[in-house]
Amino acid sequence: MKEKKSIKKNFIWQIGIEVTNMLLPLVTSPILARRMGPQTLGTYSYVYTVTYYFYYFAFLGMYQYGTREIAVVRENRELLNKKFSELVSFQLMHGSIVVIVFLAYSFWFSKYNSLMLIQTMYLVGAAVIQLNYVFSGLEDFNIMAIKTMLIRSIGVVLIFTLVHTKDDLEIYTTIMAAEPMIDAFVLIIMARKKVKFVKVKMSDILQHAKGLYMIFIPLMATFLYGTMDKLMLGNMSDMVQLGYYSNAEKALIAKKLAVALSVVLVPRMSKLAGNSDKKKFMELLDKSIEVILLLNFAFGFGTAAVSSIFSVVFWGKEFSDCSLLIQIMSFTLPAYGLTYVVNNQYLVPLKKEYIYIRATIFGAIINFLINFILIPQFGAMGASSATLITQFVVLIYECFMIRKEYSVLRSLISSSPYLTFALLMYFCVKSIDKMASNTIFSLLLEITIGSSLFFVLCLMYWGISKKTMYLNVIKDAIGRISKAFRSLCCYVMEEI
Repeated sequence: MKEKKSIKKNFIWQIGIEVTNMLLPLVTSPILARRMGPQTLGTYSYVYTVTYYFYYFAFLGMYQYGTREIAVVRENRELLNKKFSELVSFQLMHGSIVVIVFLAYSFWFSKYNSLMLIQTMYLVGAAVIQLNYVFSGLEDFNIMAIKTMLIRSIGVVLIFTLVHTKDDLEIYTTIMAAEPMIDAFVLIIMARKKVKFVKVKMSDILQHAKGLYMIFIPLMATFLYGTMDKLMLGNMSDMVQLGYYSNAEKALIAKKLAVALSVVLVPRMSKLAGNSDKKKFMELLDKSIEVILLLNFAFGFGTAAVSSIFSVVFWGKEFSDCSLLIQIMSFTLPAYGLTYVVNNQYLVPLKKEYIYIRATIFGAIINFLINFILIPQFGAMGASSATLITQFVVLIYECFMIRKEYSVLRSLISSSPYLTFALLMYFCVKSIDKMASNTIFSLLLEITIGSSLFFVLCLMYWGISKKTMYLNVIKDAIGRISKAFRSLCCYVMEEI
């Protein structure tokens, strides 16, 4: 029971991290869209994307690999310190080389020299000295959540107060680049209470290279077909189309739900795999997939349904073209969530990265070809369509490869009622959309009606099928709210 509560609490904390990372940029996007415009936002998106390529080369698969390695030895203090020291040493050596290459690129090859040099802060903080994998492996998600929420919130305040026109692009870039640097320093200070750096042999440090590169290859391939759209839009179309595409991506908050659950469960799944507890491993995987499909069906179709009003309310009429882009991207969410779970909760813990590698390289090639064909003619619309097709191609390939050990199709069939509820919600909200005006009231009305319909349908289904897991969560939440309300009433009465 304690273990289940731990997973639930960690999931909530991790959702806090991921939603903060998506929600705060979404909150600032209306202001930035009006103050900076699509051209300037497109320039920043291009610079950030290029920097992120270097980030991937610098950090490799350290978060996933480091989490797994730390989780396995966390109960043995001596082994934990040794493993930590090996990983950090490799990280510093490898990351420093990538930073040198990045600086050379910034000076001699980039046409955005000043912006790229500012991004050096991002690269160092996010990759070279970042220790988030230590806390993930130890399952200390509350520390990371509080720290992330605080730092990102301060960043939002600075953006609102310091960024006013398109001429403030360097200030905006500095704020965004400083966040991971501050984040890294905070974690370094806090890590001193958890682990200790000890002297290790060079051979022990280098032994991690193979494992890191095995995870890096599929991660890089996934990133390629996730960001290739932006690079190809910037080169084959224009910065306005890239600005539309980047803003549409910010609306996909639900993408982080799959990330949140996987991040929480990877250390637990790795430990179960290391202990050869196959039954419990599969039970946890089944529950994880069902929860992810439930959430991504709801948020995916819900986001698509309100996209028309959302685009205009948040970013203004200048960004009305984002509506259709959001709809297309929203339909990728169920496939994205399921693929993410399979990769990080099944393939990585069981060390079947070769399937992950083949699938993502295949996906990157497909994405490039479709982008190459569609972007010149359709711009951001073509890039969105390429992402949609690629995501489902990768999912189908991985499901086929693991079909003998695990049936994803069985999980999809068992979760089909949620797809039905999501479709009903989508068409209901879309019917309202035809009569609604582009106001914040109309947006809130659509969200309220759509979410209420989906929740009621789920509640009826859980009651009929006796899905006690969800009913217990709701009962527990109601109990906690009631308890808090009673405490508040008692406090008020005492004061009176």
